[in-house]
Amino acid sequence: DYFFALAFLVGGLWIGCGVAALAERWRSPASRGIWLFAVLPLVLNWRAVDRKRLPDAGLAIAIADALLAPLPPGAVLVVAGDNDSFPIWFAQHVRGVRPDVTPVTIPLLGAGWYRAQLARRHALVPERLVSDWGGLGPTLSAIAEEGRRQGRPVVAAVSVEPADRAALAQGGGWILEGMWYRASSAAALSALHIDSAAVAEAPRPGRSLAGETTSLVPPARDPAGRYVQRVLACPDAALARLLGADSGDDRLLESVCNFR
Repeated sequence: DYFFALAFLVGGLWIGCGVAALAERWRSPASRGIWLFAVLPLVLNWRAVDRKRLPDAGLAIAIADALLAPLPPGAVLVVAGDNDSFPIWFAQHVRGVRPDVTPVTIPLLGAGWYRAQLARRHALVPERLVSDWGGLGPTLSAIAEEGRRQGRPVVAAVSVEPADRAALAQGGGWILEGMWYRASSAAALSALHIDSAAVAEAPRPGRSLAGETTSLVPPARDPAGRYVQRVLACPDAALARLLGADSGDDRLLESVCNFR
């Protein structure tokens, strides 16, 4: 959508000029009926354009709750992009859900203003990497190091790619704990593992964090919504893979939980 921002701007300007011209032309009392006729389509179509009733609105709330609710206090949550970030921002700033969690959006790290924001608000980016772009890997490593120095758990959403997780882990392994991976420095955890108990308790569509049954989210209408639904199914897919394994928890989870 942002590729068409200029077209939206020009279109909005022309609409504004048209409204101003009509206001000049139809100032008489006799023309008020024309204004009513012009506003009538907006009133009649409001329900059709109200996106709060679409399945994707429920998906946004579901993905935000699934990512945020089970996290330990003060966690630093590294996410892969806009499909993760926008629902989390809405949950935190509008709904007031888990404001103690600091989301870090990987694609935004290349912007100096975003690194400066993480440094100013959360002290997660060292000054040397704020003014000068040192590359994605070193920046992620610095964020993970600073987060751990502050005693904050650093976790990666299931949508984060393996190369980016490797920069965060700093030589350790990863344990899947629902909708995110937790880094572990244990030498025996050089690959991906599943915490079956944590994954089984993870919230998902149809079941809340407290285990209560909720209404299922209907199928999404667009690719972004379907992507979110696949990611939300990650805990069930991981458990199914674990139960179908011959031995151990060490599984190739990338094909199950990473869809980017």
